[in-house]
Amino acid sequence: MNWESESNLLEFCAHQKDAFSAADWLRYDHPDKDELAAACLFLATQDWYGHDAGLLAVADRPAVTPSTTPLAIPAGSAAPLSCFTPNGPPGADNF
Repeated sequence: MNWESESNLLEFCAHQKDAFSAADWLRYDHPDKDELAAACLFLATQDWYGHDAGLLAVADRPAVTPSTTPLAIPAGSAAPLSCFTPNGPPGADNF
């Protein structure tokens, strides 16, 4: 991801926090759909962001998630991106 696409994605995510629209996520023209799906999955694990069900649904859509990469989080499972939280995954002492 280059600086411009990262900046645009961060701005989009910030706007969507208060005005979430799954349709906007599906229309968002980010050049790398893996990165867009990863952003959805990461934000879905963050209590402060909200919209977890909508973000998971967007990440699971073929228009966002390439068919060769299973990025969806199974219902009821621990989020695999917990290493990005300030305290890290359970038992982590590297933060």
